[in-house]
Formats: sequence, structure tokens, C-alpha cells
Amino acid sequence: MKKKFSTIKNFFWLIYLFFITSIIIYIFSFYSMQKGRVYNLFWIKSIQENLYWHGFIKPFPFECQKHDKRLLYVPREGDCKFSNIEFDTKLSFTKYYRKNDNKITFEKPEKTPIAVLGDSVSMGWGVNNRETYASVIERNLKRKVYNFGVGGYGTHREVLRFIKSPYYKEIDKVIIQYHFNDHEENLFFDEKKIYSADEFEVLTKKEGFTGTEKAFFALRRFKSIFRLLYREIKGAFVQKGTPDFNVHYDGILKVLKKYNYLDGKKIILFNVSSHNMQFKNYKIGKFKNIDFVNVNLEDERHFFILDDHLNPNGHLEVGKQLTQIINDKGW
Repeated sequence: MKKKFSTIKNFFWLIYLFFITSIIIYIFSFYSMQKGRVYNLFWIKSIQENLYWHGFIKPFPFECQKHDKRLLYVPREGDCKFSNIEFDTKLSFTKYYRKNDNKITFEKPEKTPIAVLGDSVSMGWGVNNRETYASVIERNLKRKVYNFGVGGYGTHREVLRFIKSPYYKEIDKVIIQYHFNDHEENLFFDEKKIYSADEFEVLTKKEGFTGTEKAFFALRRFKSIFRLLYREIKGAFVQKGTPDFNVHYDGILKVLKKYNYLDGKKIILFNVSSHNMQFKNYKIGKFKNIDFVNVNLEDERHFFILDDHLNPNGHLEVGKQLTQIINDKGW
């Protein structure tokens, strides 16, 4: 009887210790984020990611955007500052593209410029003007590169923004960066829809949490840490599923076909195959005037720890790989 009682007592002690340990780890994770420190450590990273993506992330600043009737929003011309836990950046836009901030004397006679289309990855979420992969390519090739990337856009709006620009006719080489979350827009975006200023404000004017609100929010999410621990342990033994690119491929071609495959311009379409995001059945090869290529960044050091966008190292590596691809294709 005493042995049974001792076993039960030890069991409850273990539960108690586990619960206390959980509280300590959670408080440490929350407090560290408040101080701008993040850690790529078991369980702590999952907790910090959960807090970041569900409330602590600061959206792209409202003052950096302006209403557009056809595209809902476009970047506002001029400089704006954008910061989050892992970065503090300044972005500079003209009416049509993000500046590269390269002081380059381009080769004479100049080759035609290259256009970069994409979402927040191409725009350069979390990096400065000179650190984007578009800027890296421009320096490597000593050739003008226009960065038309806009955070939150799918392929459809990316193409529309490019076509509406005065640079469309003069550019005959285009790089399109694809992300799996572009798919829904590619299927359902209505290019005839007129967006009102009210719709723009509702969808883009989001305020971040105050310090007190963050504390209460973190308290409400404490119960999620046990689910996160389960996922961490499960992830060590079960391989995560990957989306099938065949579905995405059809959506991309549907958009490009609508715009006559950009009038025959040479197109490189690439996906970043990362340490935590890979497509199944990704198509590498040529379709009409489109070359589907893959850029491989398997090293976690190329990404922010929580945010998971490319960090400056990641942009440098993407720029390096794309420069090689461009040279190989004789652009």
C-alpha cells in the first residue's frame, strides 16, 4: 500500500514540476521577446513563434501604403520605417518599385532592365533597400533591376502592377517569385473589381498591441504551450506534409495566360525551397516563355528565426543563385 501511495505521490510531483517548468519557460519566452531576443531552441522557439504570429507581429505600416482602386493598396512613394522583433528597416519606394540604393555605373551599351515580381519576399520584408535579392542581382550584373514586389500580393496583382507601370514595354526579362500562399488570389482575384477607400482601411489599418495588451494576450495563450510541445515531439518523428505544386502550377498558368504570358517576355519563375517549406512535384523546366526553376535555401541561417522571411543572408544567397541562373540562360 505504501509503495502504491509513493508511486502516486511521485507521479503528482512530476506533474507539478512539469507545470512549474512550463510556466518558467513560458515567462522566459515572453520576456525575452519583449526585450527583442529570440531563440532557436526546443519549445522556446515554438512558443515565441506562436506569440509572434498570433498577436505580437507588427503589420506592414499603414502609413507606408496607399489606396488603389484596382489593387486595393500599393506602397506609398517615399521612405518609411518598418520594424519587428528581429529587424528594424527603412524602405524607399518610387510610384512603381522599391529602390535598390545601388550606386552603379551601368555597362554601355546597357542591356534591357530586368523586372522582379513577387510578394513580401521579393519586396524585402525585414531587410533594407540594398539588401533585397533584386538589389544583389543588380550589383552582380551591373544591370538595372526594377523591384516591383509588394507584400501580400499574389501572382495576379503582381502582374497587374507591372503591366500598369510605364516600364512594361521596355522590359523583356522578368523574374517572378512564387509562394504557396499566392494560390487563392490566383484563382479568385477579380481584376474588374473596384476597391473602395473604406475597404482599404479595414484591411490594412491594423494597430499593434500595447505592452499591457501583450501581457494579457500572452496570459490567454498560455494553454497553447502544451499543444506546441506535443507538436515539437511529434515533428521529431513524423515528417510534415508538403503541398502539391500541380495545383499551384495550374493557377499560375491561368493568370499568365490571361495576360498573354506577358507578351512573350522571357520569364524565370522560381520558388524558394527552404528548410521548412518544399513543394511536392515541383516542376523544373520550360513552358512556353516561362522557365520554372528552384532556389534552394536549406540552411536555417538564411531566415529570421520567428518571422521566417528571408534575412539579409537569405537575400544574398537568392541573389547569388539567380545571378547564376540568369547568366546560364544568356539573359
